[in-house]
Amino acid sequence: MIFLAASAGPRSEGGLAISDRIIAIDVLLQPDQTMVSIANALNARLRGNYPGGYALDATHAPHVTLLQRFIQAKDLDAVAAAVARVASAERATDLQLRATGPLRSEPFDAFTFKPAGVAIYQLGNFGTASRKLKELALNP
Repeated sequence: MIFLAASAGPRSEGGLAISDRIIAIDVLLQPDQTMVSIANALNARLRGNYPGGYALDATHAPHVTLLQRFIQAKDLDAVAAAVARVASAERATDLQLRATGPLRSEPFDAFTFKPAGVAIYQLGNFGTASRKLKELALNP
């Protein structure tokens, strides 16, 4: 992805006024250990067949995307507060999610998991959630 923004302000970071900098974010559910373990096992198998693929790690975390969008960096705290209010009201960490569907080459055993939390990541190359910007505190 290529991100462009114009700047006319005096303060700059990499040529952009800090107040004008645009970032791409991914609002996501962080899965519990059940999904993380299964995702890591499947990723290891896939990489066995295609070593050039990316490994699940700190910059490629398994997750469930809720929303991807561009925002001004200066608005991150306000966006995080709004997401936290909605996630708390909807009790996001109480959801029971079910992963289903066959893999192309073999059956896939469905499993149930729960979100362990909600976070906002900055998107990196190829739309991957690459850097955690905010871990949201949710009110029960």
